[in-house]
Order: sequence, then C-alpha cells, then structure tokens
Amino acid sequence: MSRWVKVVVGIVLVLIIVAGVVFVGAPMVEERFVWVAVAQVNLSPGMRVGDGLVGLRMWNVDAVPTGAIHTLEEIREMYARENIARGEPVLLSRLTAVAPPPVRTISRQGYILLEIAVHKSDVVNLFVGDMVDVTVIPVKENADGSVSKMRPLTVRKGWLVHHIKYGVEDIFGTRREIVILEIKGGEWSAALGGRSHFVPAHMVRSTLSRD
Repeated sequence: MSRWVKVVVGIVLVLIIVAGVVFVGAPMVEERFVWVAVAQVNLSPGMRVGDGLVGLRMWNVDAVPTGAIHTLEEIREMYARENIARGEPVLLSRLTAVAPPPVRTISRQGYILLEIAVHKSDVVNLFVGDMVDVTVIPVKENADGSVSKMRPLTVRKGWLVHHIKYGVEDIFGTRREIVILEIKGGEWSAALGGRSHFVPAHMVRSTLSRD
C-alpha cells in the first residue's frame, strides 16, 4: 500500500470516528443534560431578571431542582422575590410577576445617597443591603487637558448598598454598572479629600457591622 493511500485511509477513518461521536454522542448529551436558567449576577429582591442578568446553563438531569426554568422567555418580565446568588438556579418559586415599588430616593436622616460607577466583576457579587468597602482611583485634569490617575484610595466605612443598576448608559454611550450607596453626610468628601472625579471603583463586602 502506497504512502498516499495510507494517508487517505487514515483521513477516512478519522472522519468516520468523528461522525460517530457526533451522531451517537450528541443524543447522549441531550439525554443526560438539560438547559436550566441560572443567575448571572447576585439578584436582589425586586430586580427584573431580564436584560442579561439570567442565562442558561447545561445541568445534569439527575440534579435539576424542582421548579427549575428551562427557557428565558417565560421569565423576562419577572422579578426576584429573594436573594439569588450568582450561579444558582432561578426557580419559579423565587420569582414574582409583581413589580416592586419604586426605589426609595430619600436617605435616612443624616445620610446621603451617592451613585458610583463600579467594575462589573465586583458588582455581580453584591446584594442590596450589603455593607461594602470602596477603592477608587481619583483622576485630575492637567493644564494641557490630559488626565492623570492618582494613587488608589480605599475607604473602609462599611457603606450600605442601597440599590444596584446594570447597563446604565452614560453621555458617551458607554454602558456601566452603578451602585447607589447610603453613607453618612460628609464622609465621602472627607474620605477623598474633596476629590470628585475618579475611574470606576472597586467594591467588596465589608466586615464592619451596620449602624
């Protein structure tokens, strides 16, 4: 048998094996796994589960929880009834079709509400009601119009996450994640030394207790 004949035979055998995997293996995967809706971010009560906050993941059929949802269309207009952690199945019993009341826009006496752009990699791990520490990188505008980043500042005050907004479009058309904090009046400017401009912040849960 010539070398080229051996090559052709080898290619044919490989194609036969691949075809076998596709036509035999695929049904086996479909038989053992199903699509299940899971939270892509930490969902707090009142959050609408559409807009990319919930996705589909393959789930072993033997481990699918009761009430699991298998398509996104049926829940796009529903809201989280309770905290649902990122990666957890979104069960019908944990959702409601009742829209939540408007978010409170007035802070407690002695406090203010402050909107901060935050890195999405941090926001997805937060729940409304968490106490957080904040790290910001202030920026300053130079005389020539350029902008310089200053040293990062970390504020460990245990500020309260009042509300979270995903995909908010700014004046430049950039979509950002916004966290609204409830903080004591004057703490923000005191912590940042009067600086007011900074790049999106990092935010992690604090070990401090709530006031």
